[in-house]
Amino acid sequence: MSNKDHVEINEQRDKFKKNHRDIISWNSKQKIKILDKRIEDLKQYDYSSLNEKSHSFGEEAFTNVFIVASEKALSRPMKALIGGFLGGFFVAIGYIACIYALRGITNSGIKSIIFGAVFPIAILLITFIGGGLFTSNAIGFLPVSLGNVPAGSYMRSLFLVLIGNFLGTFVGASIIFIAELLPSYETYFSSVGSYTDTYGGVVINLFAHKAAEFGMMVDGNMVNATPMVFFKIFMSNLASGIFCNILVAATLWFTFATKNAAAVILLLCIDIFAFAISGFAHVVANGFIFFMGMLMSGMTVNTGTGTLEITSLAVFYFLIANLLPAMIGNLFGGGVMLPFMAYGMYGRRVRLTSKKMKLEFYVSIREEIIKHEEYYKELTDSSKEKDPVKLAKMQIEKAKTDFKESKDLSKSWKTSAVQHLRASRAEYKLVIKQSRQDKKYIKIEKKSKSNKK
Repeated sequence: MSNKDHVEINEQRDKFKKNHRDIISWNSKQKIKILDKRIEDLKQYDYSSLNEKSHSFGEEAFTNVFIVASEKALSRPMKALIGGFLGGFFVAIGYIACIYALRGITNSGIKSIIFGAVFPIAILLITFIGGGLFTSNAIGFLPVSLGNVPAGSYMRSLFLVLIGNFLGTFVGASIIFIAELLPSYETYFSSVGSYTDTYGGVVINLFAHKAAEFGMMVDGNMVNATPMVFFKIFMSNLASGIFCNILVAATLWFTFATKNAAAVILLLCIDIFAFAISGFAHVVANGFIFFMGMLMSGMTVNTGTGTLEITSLAVFYFLIANLLPAMIGNLFGGGVMLPFMAYGMYGRRVRLTSKKMKLEFYVSIREEIIKHEEYYKELTDSSKEKDPVKLAKMQIEKAKTDFKESKDLSKSWKTSAVQHLRASRAEYKLVIKQSRQDKKYIKIEKKSKSNKK
């Protein structure tokens, strides 16, 4: 390698470093310019009214619900998944308690009252210990509509919470299946008598009720689902899901309506009591029955007057005739109907809260951009690290950290970290290339000197 080639590589690297700094600086200036305009526009509004306490419980509670819904939609993926698992597991515990309480009860009215009195324990566990439900996270659709949350972040959070809910209910169903049914798998359902006296009998009865016995074996004959009957059951569960989440999502309002824990417990119990006795379709709660039915597939219960058996086809019918419409109904009822009706009444305060949240967000982003720009400039220009390879590696590590942190922000602000990362990697490749050429040049120089001698 000649001295001329060596000089050209150095010039190329210096030019690249200058371009790297110029690109980062130009992007930062453009972003700051856009942010300054948005911040200036948002500062024109008077936010002093938000410091005054509203005379309406509903308005004050709904404003807090909007803030919490925005935070939930921007949750980290692992937090959303774990919170969903915890919420699903608590729902499973509530349902298990209800099933034990319903053993031996044949009167439908008394069964509904008992179910309504026991099931609120699930929501109380979620409220005071922690966890998330698909039904309550659906409210995040309003912050998306007002531009406070990216649609992608909302859908990701909602999907992860739903997956977590199903995992939690599945674990709960598996544990109680092993504890209650597995030890007596062969003889559990063989006795003649009131099958509702047993845990498994109550579960099969609930499964048959919620799936309209589609695909189940009744007295040895399979119940087939005609298209019209299937459509009616589907629409029934869809409408039921809408009502369900209007009641369940309303629990968020109650938690912010008062700071008195005893009052919150009373409000939650009354609300969930109304939901439970109505038998409305809740996708997470019904998910527990779905997984219990899946685990009990093939088991036959003697009802005293005949037999009932859950088949794999019945499990499939339950999925598409119950869980699917319940999920759609829950999403519409709690994600669209309830929050937008409340927005129609208290929209002014919520819009002002939305603008204030955007203002705080833009200010924090502006500060981060300035801080990152100063860091990169200092790292590139005045680093004590003399080894160009190590310096380039430092840039890459910092860029990776920035990119990970930027994942909590909106998509438009990830580009800055991506540009840093790409530019740093490109510079690193150039540094490595120069380093290799330098080593070759040194070897050639040493060889030429030894030949002269």
